[in-house]
Amino acid sequence: MSSLGDEARPVFDEVAAVLDAIPPPRLDAIVEAIAAAGTCALYGQGRTGLVMQAFAMRLHHLGVAAHVVGAMNAPPLGPGDLFLVNAAKGDLPTGLALIASARRAGARIALFTAAVDSDAARTADHVVPIPAGMGGAATPSRLAMGGTYEFALLTVTELIVLRLMKRLHVTEAAMWSRHANLL
Repeated sequence: MSSLGDEARPVFDEVAAVLDAIPPPRLDAIVEAIAAAGTCALYGQGRTGLVMQAFAMRLHHLGVAAHVVGAMNAPPLGPGDLFLVNAAKGDLPTGLALIASARRAGARIALFTAAVDSDAARTADHVVPIPAGMGGAATPSRLAMGGTYEFALLTVTELIVLRLMKRLHVTEAAMWSRHANLL
């Protein structure tokens, strides 16, 4: 019988192939946009929405003013702010409506998506392409229902955090000092 590591290795290889296809300058641009932003608002739906919530938490640990759209304490956005949105499949109506609202408020838009030929991607200031399928026969994957995309998105956001730690000169100890203590 094989180990779980043996079973997972092809999945890791698939995710690594997706990551290899993402141009590193796209992440650098997101790092600079986050570093320059007054406030960051993050949005996603479903499982990718959970990844965006995890990313918001990590940004908070870095000392970035980061909020999840829809949370009661999310402030309004304006000029100098950044809206980070995941639209894996492209043009979901809620995502497009929120992008339009953020744009009207003067915020810049950063998009994570597998659908780089979409209205959402054409509207964004920054696009991080994550070329992993979201299910269906046309996009075979070892993981079900877009799992490879979700895994890649989580990895991309953690890589952005590592780059931000260097860019903002934030240590892991400083991040731990912002971690919740009411657990």
